[in-house]
Amino acid sequence: MPKNAGLKRKYKKMIKNKTYRLDKMRLQLEYELNYVENAELRDIIRYRYNDNKTWLQIMFLMNYNSEEKARIKLKRYLEKN
Repeated sequence: MPKNAGLKRKYKKMIKNKTYRLDKMRLQLEYELNYVENAELRDIIRYRYNDNKTWLQIMFLMNYNSEEKARIKLKRYLEKN
């Protein structure tokens, strides 16, 4: 068996493992989001941490006037809880 085949198998297994862990973390995030009462904050958290959106993208998605608004809302929520 060539060395590359073993290495390729090893990397495929690593990627599969990381993908599984990432999916598990996403499910956990969705579960925890059920406890956030404010729908607007749930959307901000989901856009930022699940969908990997920038603050600028979130600004447009949420129809805010500045990208700071979502960031400040999330910061205040996290400090409070």
